Amino acid sequence: MLGSTRREVELSTITVRAFDSSFELNVDVTKVERREPLVIDNLNYQKIIDSYAHLQGVQMTDSDPEPHLPVHLILGASENAVIKTSEGPCVGLAGEPVAEKTKLGWTVNCRIEYCAQ
Repeated sequence: MLGSTRREVELSTITVRAFDSSFELNVDVTKVERREPLVIDNLNYQKIIDSYAHLQGVQMTDSDPEPHLPVHLILGASENAVIKTSEGPCVGLAGEPVAEKTKLGWTVNCRIEYCAQ
């Protein structure tokens, strides 16, 4: 089924800052109305970092113990290019987690079967 709708959306500009305030980025955001917030499973990044030798030295600034974490903001590709640093990613074997240092802090990307608690 194909269709289209017209809807007014609320557009705002916010400032995203690194935890240590060393970097900030102004981002245009669209408010999304949802009955329930978008959440992701907490993969316990410190446990993942401790489990893989190639991730030693990665330091996460947030260690929330909750089983599910709310998603507050989704950055697009253009913002990702702005927050990249010249530091290369921490890469292990195929399929293992990859960590990358950004101007906002570390990110850890992993396949769920390798990073499940």
